[in-house]
Amino acid sequence: MYIRTFGRFETISKGKIIKDRDWKSQKASSLFRYLIANRNKKIPVEVIYSLFWEGMNEDYARINLNSTLHTIRKVTGLTSQELSLRGKTCYLSVDSENMKVDADEFEKYIELSEKAASIPERIDYLKKAEDIYKGPFLVEEFYMSWSQDERKKYEMMYMKVLDELAELLYEEGRYDECLNYLYKYLNNEPYNEKNYYKAISILISIGRVREGMDLYNKMKKFLDEIGLEPVKEFEELVCEHEAKKEGQTSDEKLDLQDKESIKEKKKRREKESIVLKVLFKRRISDIKNLAREVAKFLRKDDELFYNSHAMYLRFSRIREE
Repeated sequence: MYIRTFGRFETISKGKIIKDRDWKSQKASSLFRYLIANRNKKIPVEVIYSLFWEGMNEDYARINLNSTLHTIRKVTGLTSQELSLRGKTCYLSVDSENMKVDADEFEKYIELSEKAASIPERIDYLKKAEDIYKGPFLVEEFYMSWSQDERKKYEMMYMKVLDELAELLYEEGRYDECLNYLYKYLNNEPYNEKNYYKAISILISIGRVREGMDLYNKMKKFLDEIGLEPVKEFEELVCEHEAKKEGQTSDEKLDLQDKESIKEKKKRREKESIVLKVLFKRRISDIKNLAREVAKFLRKDDELFYNSHAMYLRFSRIREE
């Protein structure tokens, strides 16, 4: 049996995909996903009762749990030894012989990459891990509190995989591959200046300057949404590349007109700022009211921005000369 938890949840048993209609009970499919998320753990039945039969008499909850586990076994082909209910605990045994879970393989390849003997071998393992991650963990249970910590954990692991792949491929001079993973990273985290600059520098170095400028403008637009401006101007990035080719510093490469132009643009950034990013574990039903409450504690020059996924607090302070 093979279980896919990333992106669309899928159970493949005996070469066939178990379809939604095969479950006949949404409770059974949801409980199965919960058990997969807590595989190889002894789960107190009281925890399951509170999540799936909240407020129900314990005897009736036990009957419902037994019935639902029977449905899961019937649909998946699991035995009572593999999916057991004994006393006060429920247990789903997952071993690599009879059942595989993509999340376990994802973690396995990351661990192997850390033990790799060479950079090419490390890249190979990280690519295998990246290929497994098809989207958020158990997205069907997106609003359930029990799924959110695991989902965030895997998202962070995935972003680290992308970051490491980009860094290693850059070191190896495999720029097209590096760009591929940088773009994937930026699609998930569009406010990361470091990786924007790396991608733009690569594009400039391989002659795709127009594409580099377009990416710079895209970065600028995202940063503008949270009240920030890029640390570097596009002209500076071009000059840095030219200076490297000619063995100069980027400052030596800039002529007086360039320096004055950039200096003028930087006057807009006379205030330094710190941005605090607050990620929401779950969707906030009344985000506007929350923003109003938070805004009460901000100073005059501070700013607040938000969307459905996060809130950004920009704290300004006057630069000391």
